[in-house]
Amino acid sequence: MLVRLAVPDEAEKLVNIERSAAAIFRQIPALAWVADAQGKSVNQHLEFIVDGDCWVAVEQQLVGFIEVEVMDQALHIWELSVDSRWQRKGIGKALLQKVIMQAKQLNCDHVTLTTFRDVAWNGVYYQKLGFTIISAEKLTLSLQAILKKEVAYGFTASSRCAMQYIL
Repeated sequence: MLVRLAVPDEAEKLVNIERSAAAIFRQIPALAWVADAQGKSVNQHLEFIVDGDCWVAVEQQLVGFIEVEVMDQALHIWELSVDSRWQRKGIGKALLQKVIMQAKQLNCDHVTLTTFRDVAWNGVYYQKLGFTIISAEKLTLSLQAILKKEVAYGFTASSRCAMQYIL
């Protein structure tokens, strides 16, 4: 499998991967609506691509992607999605490893993300890979704002958390 920077003509494919990846939320009745929710637009994905902040996993075709942004001395992961047909094959881990390497090259202190605290393929998964939950009193203003927007979007505050991987 190859992990490389995305190119502009792949933005539409990222929309399809995001939709496919979200289908797994149908397994959790309270979160089934996430599978049908509006994801990012082609233009939103294109912004990450143009900025050099989107990597894709290629296995004869695009099978996953990760989008990031430097924020608060960290490389923040905005999204990690793997096509449903390719999940549980190490693709997410490979994309995370690429971002961790990138964070080191950018002299970031850590990698951050927000996620569902108790969902097996979210918080539980990231903890297995070395991420830790950031306590409320240690959240940066940026992470607080992201979590607040997620609650406004429809997630319950108690289900969400911010996590970090210290470099």
